[in-house]
Amino acid sequence: MLLDAITFNPPYELQDAAEFYTVVAQHILSIFPEIATQVTKTSGKMLLHHTALKSSPCMAINSIKMVIKAHPSAASVQDASGALPLHWITHNVSCNFELVNYLISAYPKGAMVPFYHSIIHSYTLSYFLFNRCQIWMDIYRYTGL
Repeated sequence: MLLDAITFNPPYELQDAAEFYTVVAQHILSIFPEIATQVTKTSGKMLLHHTALKSSPCMAINSIKMVIKAHPSAASVQDASGALPLHWITHNVSCNFELVNYLISAYPKGAMVPFYHSIIHSYTLSYFLFNRCQIWMDIYRYTGL
């Protein structure tokens, strides 16, 4: 039910329904916060990895904020393949500056973690360095990297 709420992708005329799915997901996490901390045995993924990869365009930012609120350190957890939620968001069709920026803000050192099956470094260099140099200054200020 929680992943259904996160991946909900209504037609344009029903976009307001996304708010109801957000409320459902928030209630599920408030009743069962341990869901955000569980690790899938085979993949090593947590709810935040799945949310980053599978959330729909209208649910993505609210879903990621909600899961990080439930388990803030999830942004720093690598799955069995070495990928962070930051790496998985680059494989989501919903990926945009706001989502990547939010995940980097949640774990600034994540932007420096290599993952060879991800486009995060080329995406970061081409998009952020060209359009948003400020994010790198923020990373440096917070981490000293």
